[in-house]
Amino acid sequence: MRALSLRGALALVVASTLALASVGLTAVSASAATVAGTVSARSDLADGTNISPYFTDDNLALSASNIPGVTYRAFFTSSGTTPATGSQAYDLTSSSGVMLTNLDQTSSLIFESVGDVPFQLTSFRMQDAALLGSTYTAAAYRNGVPTGAAVQFYAAPTGNPFTFTLPSGFSYVDEVRVSSSGGDGFEGKLWQEGFNDFVVADSPQQADLSGLALSAGAITPGFSPALTAYGVSVSNSTTSTTVTPTATTPGATVTVNGVSVASGAASGAIALAVGANTITTIVTALDGVTTKTYTTTVTRAAPPSSNANLSALALSAGTLSPAFAAATTSYTATVPFTRTSLTVTPTRADSTASITVNGVSVTSGSASGAIALAVGSNTITTVVTAQDGTTTKTYTTTVTRSAASSNNQLSALSLSSGTLSPAFASGSTSYTASVGNATTSLTVTPTVADATSSVTVNGVATTSGNASGAIALAIGSNVITSTVTAQNGTPQSYTVTVTRAGSSNAGLSALSLSSGTLAPAFASATTVYTAAVSNATTSLTVTPTVSDSAASVTVNGVAVSSGNASGAIALAVGSNTITTAVLAQDGTTSKSYTVTVTRAASSNNDLTALSISAGSLSPVFAPGTTSYVASVASAVASITVTPTVSVGTASVTVNGVAVTSGTQSGAIALSTGSNTLTTVVTAQNGATKTYTITVTRAISTDNDLASLVLSEGTLSPAFSAAQQNYATTVPFGATSLTVTPTLADAAATVQVNGVTVTSGSPSDSINLNVGANLIVTSVTAQDGSPRSYTVTVTRLASSNNFLSALGVSAGTLSPAFSSAQQTYSASVPNATATYTLTPVRADPTATITVNGQTVLPGGPSGPIALAVGTTTITTIVTAQDGTTRTYTLSVERPESSTSTLSALAVSNGSLDPVFAPATTAYALETAASSITITPTVTDATATVEVNGVPVASGAASPAITLPLGETTITTTVTAQDDTTTVYTIDVFRTGAPVVELTHDLVVGDPAEASTVTFTGSDLIPGSTWKVTLHSAPVVLASGTIGLDGLLNVTVTLPAGIDPGAHRVALVITPPAGAAITSTIWFTVLGNGAIGAISLVGPVFPGLVITGIDGSALLLALLVALLAMAAGVLLIVRGRRRTPVTA
Repeated sequence: MRALSLRGALALVVASTLALASVGLTAVSASAATVAGTVSARSDLADGTNISPYFTDDNLALSASNIPGVTYRAFFTSSGTTPATGSQAYDLTSSSGVMLTNLDQTSSLIFESVGDVPFQLTSFRMQDAALLGSTYTAAAYRNGVPTGAAVQFYAAPTGNPFTFTLPSGFSYVDEVRVSSSGGDGFEGKLWQEGFNDFVVADSPQQADLSGLALSAGAITPGFSPALTAYGVSVSNSTTSTTVTPTATTPGATVTVNGVSVASGAASGAIALAVGANTITTIVTALDGVTTKTYTTTVTRAAPPSSNANLSALALSAGTLSPAFAAATTSYTATVPFTRTSLTVTPTRADSTASITVNGVSVTSGSASGAIALAVGSNTITTVVTAQDGTTTKTYTTTVTRSAASSNNQLSALSLSSGTLSPAFASGSTSYTASVGNATTSLTVTPTVADATSSVTVNGVATTSGNASGAIALAIGSNVITSTVTAQNGTPQSYTVTVTRAGSSNAGLSALSLSSGTLAPAFASATTVYTAAVSNATTSLTVTPTVSDSAASVTVNGVAVSSGNASGAIALAVGSNTITTAVLAQDGTTSKSYTVTVTRAASSNNDLTALSISAGSLSPVFAPGTTSYVASVASAVASITVTPTVSVGTASVTVNGVAVTSGTQSGAIALSTGSNTLTTVVTAQNGATKTYTITVTRAISTDNDLASLVLSEGTLSPAFSAAQQNYATTVPFGATSLTVTPTLADAAATVQVNGVTVTSGSPSDSINLNVGANLIVTSVTAQDGSPRSYTVTVTRLASSNNFLSALGVSAGTLSPAFSSAQQTYSASVPNATATYTLTPVRADPTATITVNGQTVLPGGPSGPIALAVGTTTITTIVTAQDGTTRTYTLSVERPESSTSTLSALAVSNGSLDPVFAPATTAYALETAASSITITPTVTDATATVEVNGVPVASGAASPAITLPLGETTITTTVTAQDDTTTVYTIDVFRTGAPVVELTHDLVVGDPAEASTVTFTGSDLIPGSTWKVTLHSAPVVLASGTIGLDGLLNVTVTLPAGIDPGAHRVALVITPPAGAAITSTIWFTVLGNGAIGAISLVGPVFPGLVITGIDGSALLLALLVALLAMAAGVLLIVRGRRRTPVTA
């Protein structure tokens, strides 16, 4: 066979690419960022669609597509670069397609990149709709400055759109401006020109980086494509770094220190010397000429210092001994007691070292924080740590703080008044002194024996040898305390008890009464007085005034403020002694003043009121009228008199019997006719006055009863004299009764059923019939007027509602029957479904019901259904009078224990053996993927579950999924009493498992993080599975098939897969039989991208690796084409479903 030339092989590659793509093999280059593409308005934009201020390719409401990584915009300007208003999308000739235009005059159209990203504008589409026949100029700009590239072109006035191709000078720009020479009347203006379809390519002169990173650390300043010089500082331990440069333009090449590096990939390790290391990164643009150099200076630190010396050490108090030397590490110093703290200032010999004082970091050459000093020895430790972090040196300073003085004595103590007793001595701490009443305050002058001590007087700090502040003196004892505190804090107190004398003045300067006049007139030396007041004066007050305001005064033992009135003092008629006592301030001197007040007796013997309990006085009462008459009814058998005296000192009698003023006298019996009542008032001075009342009592008309009582029953309503008709009910056993009437007026007479009865005594016995009985009680008043009281007595029927016997159809009553026992129980077997009772009444007039159904005398009830559990049967006996008695019987019937099935059916297959209630284990074989079970219980009270799910008897269970292999189905019957029986069916399902493979691998995309998913069904439970990446085997996942027979696993391709051919394989190994496999084959390119994919067999890396010779490429293509022709490969991007026979 004739060999193909290299050109022919390449042609075959081109011709075959489309065919191979349909079966999953595609040759691609490594992906990279690009700014190339076409910026076009959407063809479906309506005329007049607003595009102001900018038309941008990333606004997909206007743009046909978006170029990632860059934003392009087009706009019209009236002047400079300010967008003009009124820019629109228009089909200018209604058939030439949408164009970007402005119907007003504008100065230019600008097409630019946002952010000054360089690009090459190769062409754009234009239309001169106004037929101006203008000359146009396209000018290139970079960073707002013309690049010098400009081109003029002429648009023939045909109105047809045309494409203008720009020269190569527009290859490194970020802005292109199109202006016009204009036409008549439009000089230098664009007007109704349309623009669209701006074709952009990557700039061949673009040599920028879009990213630059070092493994050793972050560069400074942060990366910007325009900045070319950076720095990084690293520790001494960092001995090398890699550089990762990323070119802005795809295809641009990069070198690091002269070594080629793939864009976006790390360079080889670059060794770092101590100090500055310059790394040069050079980018060569697509034109192969334009370059840009980025320099990064990596400064590696020198090895850390081990110098841990101090160059100086100083204290804020005391002097180091010996004098400081760097090699000397132990020092001492002494400070006085008054020095409670100090600071340490250490200075390091090496600026890289660090210092702590007593564990606290201190800046070299600066003072530490204050260090508290205890009395005695204090150790201060200064530790220097060298830069290397391990070398340390400790300087120790022992500072001794002197002890404090303990002298807490006074050398002198004096008072401004009075004399100390005993005379002052330092060793004596307790003194007394006395001062006169006139001395209200004094000062104390203490002098300390040791100037380092301090002193207070009554808690107030006082300067040694100086007088304290004035100390107020109360009458009597005043304790003054002087406390000396030694320098070491120990205190000692000196006390002086100063006694101030009180005043002895106990005289009054004035004494007055609120009523009456003192005799003789008041004089301080006179202590006995008299005074007289009228009977009307019932009390008075006394106002004493003391001569000395410090004295106290009482009147009749009650304290009174000097110059103020005492409380009111009650005066009895006759002599009343009032004593005023004064006590001087000294508490011992006293003086008493007595006043004898005589109050005159009263002569008032008038009444202010006089009333009687019945009738009215005539004439109306007046104190000066002493004779009265009154009339009362015959019913008034007695009367009371209420006299009220004018003054409380008078006394009063009624018919010779003493009565309290304003209260009723005792009851005075009244005879029929005239009755005289005499009231005598005696004044305090013995004078008397008599008031008489003549009361006339009428003849009685009272024919009322005061009470009416029956020997049986209770009156209804309750008795009342005005109520004449009554009723009562008596039991059946009451065959007779008596009536006891009591008269309201003893002068009246009474009869019961026409027979005279003594008031308050019972009548003769009156026989009672069953039903209503009328009894009449007749009363005749003194004046002959009659009144009748009637009582209707109803004798009740029989109330006997007892049973004399109770028979049952099954079981035994518990307890044994008794008429008085109303509650019973009995037990029967589950087979007893009905029950009867035979009740026997004690009284033949009674009636009986059982559970509401009437039962004939001595006969049984109807059958009563018994539920499982407790059934209550109620027997009600109704007496002649309607009263009832209920007998209850609780019959206990146990639950059923039947837990068998009467039938068991399946939706697929046949049970083996044939179902029988006593057989509980079965087997069946089916190819179905699911099954239902229909159990039927023997006893309707039993419940049934299939695989734990409740199922109605005789109904099918929910569908039960059957995986391949054996599945056990459990049917559990639970009797009413919870007894259970379990039926098992071992179902063996036959069939072929199915495995499906899906993936998201895409030719040209990175292999890393791509995923492959395997799903399976109808797999044998218990099978083990494993997903492995080959060629060098890497297990990506593994596990065991569950009872559902399903598999769903997604694996992710790891990073770092070597270039070449690979496969991901799933192997499922059942407990018995052949293994099941599912595989995807693919190749990985040198840049880590997917080169080719196959689901039916291996693929060849030679098809996608660049730089191979033509013969290898031809061989790979021929193999692939032959495989296609033979129908071996079935390649899909999405999913593959593969039935597999187990």
